Amino acid sequence: AAAAVATVAARAAVRSTAMTGVVASGKGDSIIIIIIIIITIIIIIITIIIIIITIIIIIIIILAVVVVVVVIIIIITTCVIIVIVIITTTNNNATTTTTSTATTTAVVVVIIAILTTTIITITIIIITITNITIITTTVVIIIITIMTTTVATIVAIIIIVVIVVIVVTIIIVVVVIFFIVFTISFVLLLFLLLSRYSWH
Repeated sequence: AAAAVATVAARAAVRSTAMTGVVASGKGDSIIIIIIIIITIIIIIITIIIIIITIIIIIIIILAVVVVVVVIIIIITTCVIIVIVIITTTNNNATTTTTSTATTTAVVVVIIAILTTTIITITIIIITITNITIITTTVVIIIITIMTTTVATIVAIIIIVVIVVIVVTIIIVVVVIFFIVFTISFVLLLFLLLSRYSWH
């Protein structure tokens, strides 16, 4: 009887050990699957972020082109007004009222151009800062989530580097556009004011 009990106990111990190995193996497979799913999700998120950043850059470039085109149109229109005023003043010295009105109109147009371009530029800057904040927050969340593995750490570093480069590029482009537009508008306004005083 004692031998039978010992045999049953030994068999139970072997089964328990086998079951423990199966369970442990199952846990290992589950961890691998979870890691693969996390990496897949990370890749998808990175792709979405890159697409969003690309769309943002395209929108900023389009807005910048629109601003430059508007400024060029305003400059051409103002120059045409100046030429008309000069011709009118040359042909008839008695048209002081017309000359003054045309000059005032040109000055008003330039002031409107300055205000418009400044508002558009500030809007671009606000949009850029908002997008940078969103992207940075997303990256931080990703990093906190995936920092447990070496591959994830490398991917996180690559994400940070790419985003920093893109963000710096966007900031530089926005600042350069702002200074170009503001300088052109300001110089044109000074030119019109000096021209107005020189005509009288």
